[in-house]
Amino acid sequence: MMEMIMVVAIIAVLAATAAGTFYSLRRQSALDSAVENIVALLNQARAKTLASEASSEFGLHFETAKAVMFKGIVYSAASPDNEEFILPSPIEISAVLLEGGGDDVFFEKFSGNVSQFGSIAIRLKSDASRTKNIIISSTGIVYVNN
Repeated sequence: MMEMIMVVAIIAVLAATAAGTFYSLRRQSALDSAVENIVALLNQARAKTLASEASSEFGLHFETAKAVMFKGIVYSAASPDNEEFILPSPIEISAVLLEGGGDDVFFEKFSGNVSQFGSIAIRLKSDASRTKNIIISSTGIVYVNN
């Protein structure tokens, strides 16, 4: 009987460990995916600007729970041209540190440069140590710094 209790206890410990690992991997995957989507939006906004799509500039506006691609050099929440990316619930934008301040970055026609270069920090809400930084250079090149 004692052997049976030990086997059940060992199985319970292994199951709890596996479930914790799975949950952690799922959250990390959500963070990685959110960062990739925001980088893709930034690159898309730059590409649209360089292609002079609709003869306009494009940019991104950042909020805690979303990133919005907008047309022009000024963000308007009511614009029908906006394209939103809503972050998954365990993820948040924890800091927007752009030259000159603000929550918006837009790409300049013909060059693709930005005057609001800097970084965007994205993290797991439940674990602030799990943060990724998206870096936007003055030339408009975007990369991730873990």
